[in-house]
Amino acid sequence: MQTKKIDNNTFFAPVSEFLKEGKDVRIRVRGRSMLPFLNQDKDEVMLRKISTQIIEKGTIVLAHIDGRQYILHRVLRRDGDTLILRGDGNIGTTEECGVEDVMAVVQKKIRAGKETDLSSPLWSFYASVWNNLHFCRRILLFIYNVATEEKYLLKKLNFKQQKL
Repeated sequence: MQTKKIDNNTFFAPVSEFLKEGKDVRIRVRGRSMLPFLNQDKDEVMLRKISTQIIEKGTIVLAHIDGRQYILHRVLRRDGDTLILRGDGNIGTTEECGVEDVMAVVQKKIRAGKETDLSSPLWSFYASVWNNLHFCRRILLFIYNVATEEKYLLKKLNFKQQKL
């Protein structure tokens, strides 16, 4: 399959329109900021436009911040109409946006054709535990990155050996 890179504004313009029409939109995850829960090499997410009143701590949102940056991060805290967001793979960096900047929430994760409902109690538990592991997230992310990089390199080496 051939892929083509386009800038975020071009990509998200029709996504925004579909969401405004009440349609769910499925997109591929890009970037590493949501590791270990969302992986750019493996996952897609199903987006849905919902009332901003029900956005709460732990919800993963797609937000358009400052009219220039699109991010898919988890709500760390809500103060009225202000949201503090952080990617699961980020140690300390946060973003702030208004609820009006939220384009959609992530309803499902799709990996290898299997859908996972992100509002399930089990998924919510995992996310809650992860977000409360402030003291050891850096170490856990390092281990995760080393393990996944090692798998990637071994897979790549095996592929090269098969070609020979």
